[in-house]
Amino acid sequence: MRLFIVDISLADYPKILNKLPEDGQFVLLSPDQEPLAQINSAIDPLSLYHEIHLFSHGEPGALLLGKTRIDTDHLLEQRADWQAYIKAKNKLGLGFKKSV
Repeated sequence: MRLFIVDISLADYPKILNKLPEDGQFVLLSPDQEPLAQINSAIDPLSLYHEIHLFSHGEPGALLLGKTRIDTDHLLEQRADWQAYIKAKNKLGLGFKKSV
């Protein structure tokens, strides 16, 4: 299964959506909500994604999702949340590796 994550703060996101194949799962990120939480709540925890495509903005050392700048500091601030998420997924046998 393919997962397409599209930040709707992109000016041309409707054009992007029109060009993507229909055989995947789509997550549209709202700029008014925390993006990583949106992704976590939208994806099917039992799906095995063979491809993940992310459409957003970035800059050296950071990914820009909506109004959120995701960089090392941001990830370290949310480290405990990510570790709990990974631990819960591992209990389901989904094979996440601890990398945060």
